[in-house]
Amino acid sequence: MSQRSTTPDSVPGRKKTKKKGRGKTPHSKTESDKLDTGNIFCNPCKNVSGNHISAEKFCVNCSEYLCKSCSDYHTKLAATREHVLQDKESVPKDKPKVKERAEKCHSHPDNVIDYYCRSCDLTGCQACITLDHKTCTKVDYMSSTITELKDSKAYRELSTKLKLLTTELNFTGEALKCNENKTEFLKETARTAIKKQKDEVSKILNDWEHEILEVIEKMDKDKKTKLKSASAQHSNLISEVKSLTSDLEEKEQRGNLLEFFITMKRDHNLLPKLLHDFQVLQKENKIPNYGFAPSMQLCEKLKKADAIGSVTQLSAGQKRQLTFSKAINVKSEQDWYSNWVSSVCVISENILVTADQGFLKVINSTTGKIIFIVTVPKQPAGITKTADKEIAVTINQQKKVMFFSIAENGALSFEREFEVDGECRGIAHTSGKLILTFENPGKLKLLI
Repeated sequence: MSQRSTTPDSVPGRKKTKKKGRGKTPHSKTESDKLDTGNIFCNPCKNVSGNHISAEKFCVNCSEYLCKSCSDYHTKLAATREHVLQDKESVPKDKPKVKERAEKCHSHPDNVIDYYCRSCDLTGCQACITLDHKTCTKVDYMSSTITELKDSKAYRELSTKLKLLTTELNFTGEALKCNENKTEFLKETARTAIKKQKDEVSKILNDWEHEILEVIEKMDKDKKTKLKSASAQHSNLISEVKSLTSDLEEKEQRGNLLEFFITMKRDHNLLPKLLHDFQVLQKENKIPNYGFAPSMQLCEKLKKADAIGSVTQLSAGQKRQLTFSKAINVKSEQDWYSNWVSSVCVISENILVTADQGFLKVINSTTGKIIFIVTVPKQPAGITKTADKEIAVTINQQKKVMFFSIAENGALSFEREFEVDGECRGIAHTSGKLILTFENPGKLKLLI
């Protein structure tokens, strides 16, 4: 049999007693549990100055508890004198819940914004009006202000301005994207220009080096030719002197005084010529020294930061002064319609080509005369010069690009064409590439 331990309180048949809590009775409540009006405080006093003053009234319109002073002021203020106030006996025990979507006051988060001061053009809660708008004469309750808000001029103006601002922001956003691409383009353009400048400088230096080396080669060739001639002259002189000396010694050894005398006289007569030739040889054997003297001015210039160029801020705001020269009538005798020039291209100093309602017209800008007309499908939209004697034309409705050659007399001849995937309008040519613009939808294409 198992043993059970027992305590005095657990003895069978003994009634358990509840332990009393210290300082509490079974029916006692904390101050926060009391619901009598004495524990409901005035909202304005509490929110504004932090004073806990018992509420005497309740404003149905403001959903605020008010003490006697605040309720008296409430009935005097123009904006609230028509509000419904409940007396002390009817004060609700629980403050009605404010709708979740009601705007809370930034200065007094427990309050709802329900007033509008026309004098200051500001909104606020009861505490704001009490503190900051005591002297204002045009304070209205919000409900009386917003009756026809959507049809008001102020709302229409605000809505219009916001839409305009949104549009401007959208444009600015697109401009930011364009500028991002522009920065990359400017960087690559600058790099290309730097490389071009470097190549041009290198070419100048290479050409200069080639010219200097040609001068040196010519000088060297002349000197070598001169030395070669002097060397041959030197060999001849040595041979002649050696021959004369040998012949003279031989005659002397023979003892034949007559032959020796004749030989001596001969050599004596030849000696001035030999001495003259020797002097000429000595002159020819003199080679002046030469060397390359570098341009110190060039070196100093190249050391400068802007010697071959510099990065500068290009001005986009420079305006050219344009003056009217003359007007050119592009209407021909066969035109029965009103002319509509969609594009014009400069071919040379005095030759223009225009696109006009199914025609390409070549015009002499000096005389103002049409010198050639060719029919094309409607509608030619853009023209650009692709080569010295060639133009390209976009045909919007046909969705294609046509190429024409232009003769010296201004005559146009069809060369070739290719189709594009949309309504092509603008066209430009640069560095062997075609740039096309489209509509419906708008886009840009680069053709290589």
